[in-house]
Amino acid sequence: MAQVTILIESAVRRFGLYKTSLFHIDSHCDEDLVDGIENLVNRPLGFEVNCNSVLIRSDKNIIVDPGHFNMASYGIITARLKELNLDISDIDAIVNTHCHDDHTGANYLFRGKKLYIHQRELDFARTIYWKEYVSAFFEILDVQRAGNMEIAEDVRIVETPGHTPGSMSVLVGTPEGLVAIIGDTAMTEREMKERELSRWYTPEAKTDVNKSIDLIQSLHPSAIILGHSRGMIR
Repeated sequence: MAQVTILIESAVRRFGLYKTSLFHIDSHCDEDLVDGIENLVNRPLGFEVNCNSVLIRSDKNIIVDPGHFNMASYGIITARLKELNLDISDIDAIVNTHCHDDHTGANYLFRGKKLYIHQRELDFARTIYWKEYVSAFFEILDVQRAGNMEIAEDVRIVETPGHTPGSMSVLVGTPEGLVAIIGDTAMTEREMKERELSRWYTPEAKTDVNKSIDLIQSLHPSAIILGHSRGMIR
């Protein structure tokens, strides 16, 4: 049976401006987002997100969603692997549940290794990123067009579209039962359990997300690793 370890937990690093005169707000900005200059310049303006990055140890060592670029460039992944008595050369394959950069920006660290990603997701990446980005973060690996398939002993991929057109989840048979690593099929426990979906989803995407969550729940996993909730939910 395979083993599942959360390699790096989901985190958010906030950034912003503090008491600066160099920042200008257009008076036509959405009032829901901007409630006055005094409030805005003294609080974070944005955030840098990292997803849950997961290590699977089976007959192959697989990382699902290596995470943000900084997870690689700051040495966080290599340091974490070292804690587990592994290094980059020990990793056989990468799975990208989808193409967003908080899940894929560290791909380049594993250049030449197999990358499992759905063709629809590669096509989608080409619409939201520039071609050099796709080359640097996807095509630098040995791209395997993935779908409903087994990729290692007790490890299989299932298609769970909705968050993006080619979103996938990874199912792992472990001694404790089935573990579902679902990326942003549900980003948070509230999305998973209460179906409170993000407002930017189209009606069609919401339908697909709900179908994908239904699929995961029908498998009765003993644990689920979401894209952006810490730890496993049971």
